[in-house]
Amino acid sequence: MSRVHGGEPPALLRPVVFGPLLLLSALGLSAWMHDYRLPASDEGALLTQASKILRGAIYYRDLDAYPFPGATYALAAAMRVFGLHLDVARGLASGVFCTIVLSVYAMALRLVGPSRAAVIGILLLSFKFLAWPSLTGFFYWDFSFGSACVAVALLLRQREASQPWGLVAAGMACGVAFASKQSLGIYLAAAAVATLAFPNWLRGGPVRSGSAGRRDAALFCGGMALLLVPMLGYFAWHGVLWQMLYSGLVRPFVSYLPTSGLSFSTMLRWWELGSFQGVPGLPYHIEPVWTLLMDERLPSRGWYPVYWFLSEAFSRALYSSVVIAFVWAGMRWFRAVRAGRLEEEGDLPTFALLSFAVFLSALPRADYPHVISVYPLVLVLLFALWGVRFREGRGGRGRTWWLRLEAGCAVALLVASIGLSARQFSFMTHTLHFETADMRVAPRYAWVDSVVRYVDEVVPEDGRLLVFGHEAFYYFLTQRFYPWPFAQLYPGQAGSDSGVSLGKLLEEDPPNLVLRGMIRFPGMPYLPDYAPVLYSVLEANYTRDKRVFERFPPEFGRPPRQKALTVLKPRRFLQEALDARQRSGPGQSGVH
Repeated sequence: MSRVHGGEPPALLRPVVFGPLLLLSALGLSAWMHDYRLPASDEGALLTQASKILRGAIYYRDLDAYPFPGATYALAAAMRVFGLHLDVARGLASGVFCTIVLSVYAMALRLVGPSRAAVIGILLLSFKFLAWPSLTGFFYWDFSFGSACVAVALLLRQREASQPWGLVAAGMACGVAFASKQSLGIYLAAAAVATLAFPNWLRGGPVRSGSAGRRDAALFCGGMALLLVPMLGYFAWHGVLWQMLYSGLVRPFVSYLPTSGLSFSTMLRWWELGSFQGVPGLPYHIEPVWTLLMDERLPSRGWYPVYWFLSEAFSRALYSSVVIAFVWAGMRWFRAVRAGRLEEEGDLPTFALLSFAVFLSALPRADYPHVISVYPLVLVLLFALWGVRFREGRGGRGRTWWLRLEAGCAVALLVASIGLSARQFSFMTHTLHFETADMRVAPRYAWVDSVVRYVDEVVPEDGRLLVFGHEAFYYFLTQRFYPWPFAQLYPGQAGSDSGVSLGKLLEEDPPNLVLRGMIRFPGMPYLPDYAPVLYSVLEANYTRDKRVFERFPPEFGRPPRQKALTVLKPRRFLQEALDARQRSGPGQSGVH
């Protein structure tokens, strides 16, 4: 499918013109949204981990998480160069977004031609809104997916002539994807090796020798090794290689999956349309739309049932399109093999397999954020599949009409996305200024400033702060930490022993202050249910601290609801022990 698609495109849609315009548009949207809202929970965790690395922490010795740490070390390296600030993370996120947009656009040029690739490019810009917080905040899955997109784009270039440098570069990109999100890297590497080692299964054309396929696969694997062998050597040198392998390849299946997996098939049950409204629907809606609806920020209150209906229908259609794309691609490949026409399919079977491998990384927690974050490849696949029918069954006039319809829909979705973003921005009239971050938020979040200032006053620089929940960004904003290796308390990260080990640590090394965030979050298990011992230890030793908003009243006079955030101070007996320890000498310094 690398043949010319249709006639010569208009001058504006030629890659040499449209490509730079697409890049500038992606950069412009990123600049507009760079300080958009508080860091989401996982972005806060990455910021915290990078801060600890800059203080000398070693992954799997001093800190830990489910994904491999490639994205964390990349963020730490950027912050070492440009400073410890949220803008650095958001700048990296902008780079990832632009990488995804250009890589996917390059794939589309090969698969659907320049005119329809331009339509896909316009659609990709709307993902800045549709995928939030992905592609705006800095997340390990975006970093991994961006690298995977580069790998797929390079692999597609190998069809005409396998170039050693291209295969090695694709392997290196896949290695970066693996080092940041192991599931994506494993699936993509397996699919890539299969397509390279056995090219005649998918690509058709002149039969290639097995030795040539094995050579290509070896070059790809060699590229991966250039990234992964130093990583493995680094952690082996620090004596934590086994911990790395266990944390990344075993713990997600024994600690996270049993409690936090969400079924993909849930959104395929169209007969349940209308069942995901309000708080329970958060995992399956476009988050900014869900926020606007929950905050009643959209016009015409009587239209809200329609808004909820449309939002859920959009999500269900997106999930359904995934199934349609891969079933359709599989059927085309099967029919082409039976008819001996595999060569006519060009790059399509290879791309379908690589896309399927990438999409598998969105499972088993198949909520909307995970699905939309890898959906761009599915989008290109759908365009390519329809493009086959498009060319086979329509004349020039029909193709022109359909292209205009696609372009009109793409522009309409982009305008709607920008409009809804602007609607949300219109209510974000308060700016939070910290040494490590500047963010636009709605005035009702002004109390975050009070909390950070109170922590700065109460907790010594070498003191202990514990965030009981998932809002790890407080660690980053205050630069106060706790010696527990996990920045969040997801299942398995509070300890796989009902919180016993962390509870003992709390008694041995009590924090000066505890910030209890959202412990009941839609789509996640209730924290006290999977860490009851930890919860009981916290309740026995800490009580609510009412001084924080008396000492630093929120600028708009609205402290948070207790279920959103509660500041906890040590009970009297524990505070006396902490005071005695403080008088006896300075606390331990170093990595917390």
